[in-house]
Amino acid sequence: MNELLVPALGVIGDTFAAYEPMPFGLVEADFVDYALGQFQKRIARLEKARQSTLEEVTALSQSFIEQDDG
Repeated sequence: MNELLVPALGVIGDTFAAYEPMPFGLVEADFVDYALGQFQKRIARLEKARQSTLEEVTALSQSFIEQDDG
């Protein structure tokens, strides 16, 4: 997962580099912060899943889906 973080953040940088000025007042740092937050959530879920049974992982996944916390 860590290897994918740099290219994923690079997509954000490339997108913002393509515009001058950036339309709609979008701020690159906001996108980076959101991406890092999502990355941290995924890492935490993977760590928890490693210590859980398949049934526990399935129930937790369903809970996240129902909470729209993806």
